Amino acid sequence: MPIAYGNVGWQPTNEHLVGMWLNATAGQQAVYEAITGKRSWEDPVFVNAINLLTDYIAKRGYFGGSLEDYYSLDWDTFFSLLQTGKAGMMTIGTWGFRGAADSFVDNPNDWDWFMMPSMQEGVPQGFDLAIGSTISINAKSAHPAEAAQVLDWLYADPKRAASVASIFSFGEFVLPLQYSAQDFPANTDPRISRFFTEFGKVTSTGNYGYTSWTFWPAEAETQLWKDIELVWSGEMTTEEYLAKQQALWEKARSAGGIPPVPER
Repeated sequence: MPIAYGNVGWQPTNEHLVGMWLNATAGQQAVYEAITGKRSWEDPVFVNAINLLTDYIAKRGYFGGSLEDYYSLDWDTFFSLLQTGKAGMMTIGTWGFRGAADSFVDNPNDWDWFMMPSMQEGVPQGFDLAIGSTISINAKSAHPAEAAQVLDWLYADPKRAASVASIFSFGEFVLPLQYSAQDFPANTDPRISRFFTEFGKVTSTGNYGYTSWTFWPAEAETQLWKDIELVWSGEMTTEEYLAKQQALWEKARSAGGIPPVPER
């Protein structure tokens, strides 16, 4: 099969794919304009992106072999398909480094990563930005200044941040710093240190997209990953899906419920 991926155990896996195709097909700038209210989600560029993803997953069976198989694959299974060579690749975020490190131990096959390709002529490649968790200071802390000193200590040195990230197999602890290869522990997999250095270079030039779990209001995010299954099954048209998405953004915007979006 071309792509090993599935949503068993985490239905919002769907939004990984929707977000990738929005950014890589409609383009990062178009997504930015939509989340800042300058463009409607009903725009033809987004219709084209969702139709392309639907064609790949529901009609061609590129993900898991068929839509039914996509709904039956969990984390362990799709990594097994990749490491045994039964699948050619995987679409995943940085948490996939942990799975790759675990799956390819003592395995005759090998792995590497590449940036999500552009799915439309004129759309640049980039990394989609996300926040999976935060390192925060409790508002009721009796020692906020001292806590801030700890964070400063952590963020001030790329070498120190890379060393901490290595404890997590570089999967769920990606501090947005500019790294060089020399910042990483000596035993770091060069494929992982290459990701960190390239991530900094690419995003600093403005080539970055947006993930729904970071930049979408709550109701619109939920609708994005739930209703896409209705599109894939043919029970809802792409146009209906995006009209509902637009309505939920308008509702959130009028209620002041839009997450902050930095200028590009």
